[in-house]
Amino acid sequence: MGTTTYVRFPSTSWSLFEDLLKTRLSGINGAIAELQLAVVKPNAAGKADSLATKREIDGVEFDGSGSVSHYGVCNTSGSTATKVVACTGFKLVTGAEITVRFDVANTAETAISLNVNNTGAVSVKYHGIPIIGGDTLLEDYTYTFKYNGSWFELVGSLAKEYEVFSSATAESAGESGLVPAPAAGNVGGTYLASNGIWSVPVNTTYSEFIPASDSSAGTSGLVPAPLVGDGSTKFLNANGSWSIPIGTTYIEFTGASNSADGESGLVPTPLSEDRNKFLKADGTWSIPTDTTYIPFVAATSSADGESGLVPAPAAGDDATKFLNSVGSWVVPSVATHSSNGYMSSQDKIDLDNLYHKPNTTYSVGEQVHVPGQPNYLVLECIQAGTTGSVAPDFDESGYEEYQPNTNYFVGDQVRVAGQPSYLVLECMTAGTSGSTAPNFD
Repeated sequence: MGTTTYVRFPSTSWSLFEDLLKTRLSGINGAIAELQLAVVKPNAAGKADSLATKREIDGVEFDGSGSVSHYGVCNTSGSTATKVVACTGFKLVTGAEITVRFDVANTAETAISLNVNNTGAVSVKYHGIPIIGGDTLLEDYTYTFKYNGSWFELVGSLAKEYEVFSSATAESAGESGLVPAPAAGNVGGTYLASNGIWSVPVNTTYSEFIPASDSSAGTSGLVPAPLVGDGSTKFLNANGSWSIPIGTTYIEFTGASNSADGESGLVPTPLSEDRNKFLKADGTWSIPTDTTYIPFVAATSSADGESGLVPAPAAGDDATKFLNSVGSWVVPSVATHSSNGYMSSQDKIDLDNLYHKPNTTYSVGEQVHVPGQPNYLVLECIQAGTTGSVAPDFDESGYEEYQPNTNYFVGDQVRVAGQPSYLVLECMTAGTSGSTAPNFD
């Protein structure tokens, strides 16, 4: 362990004290390592003026020669997130404290930070949450911040403090502020009056308005109830009735000239020869000029086309050619079941399935026409199978003619050629017909 030596020296000879102190210290076992010496320099009267080694008080340097202040004013633009504050002697150390008055309210849309005495921008948080946006640091408000080694923590409350509003009197106006708390029981029908009291308004009953007459003005009030039929064409007259306004005649509009504006009004009546004309601002019907259009742009496999004029067909592009989407006049090909032509491939399929085809398989419910038969005659498949080689033949009555050696099902109806039209054969038992048709006398 080292030895502590106390030295008495004349208060008027600081240099003599320093020499004496060095001589005494050098004789302490020849070692002065690990010796810490804090020296207070005296003034001429033998009293200390300042600390030889400065210290920080809540982050502000102090040597005893002057007062310490932890206060600064910020006038940084409200939209700037980094707020600059000047405070002489401030150092950014853990526990450093600064009190700031803001001349400009914060409006920055990003998290704010403080740069005190050019020690660098440090984020500001309130209960560990960054401070963002307006109505946080208010104009002419003073806030205290303490540095915790990572960020400045706002000390106290962010909330703006409001006082209860002052009610108006007969002699003076009131002042804005917090609404007074309503007492228990002030529910539903009570309202805050300008005198600051929660009460039930008086004189809130309204009467119907009184219409005007030739000799007296009306008075305000409730609008009379419209009756059924008083629809959107009727309006409330000053005499209190719902009626259709009269005198709503409009004049024709006045066209503009080189020196005067036109006036709104009814469009002038166009004549029969004006059917392809347009109304000009001068009030005349005429054909517009400078209406040049460009040819349409054809579609490609990767881009849509654009509207425009149809390209002119060349000589020979007669009635057999049509304009396709790529801009060419061509003769459409005949449609098949797999490719489009004059019609789509699906339309071709539907058309081919419209008429009866021999030796073709049909499903229950499919319907076809028989070529050569009236259009109102339709065959519907009621039992799946394959048609014969000959299409059914119907007479004018709409019944198929009897066929020899043919399978018939229960309910099938046929007529016999040469027999009266009112005679109809109906199959009662499924089977095959004979080689000769029945004969009725």
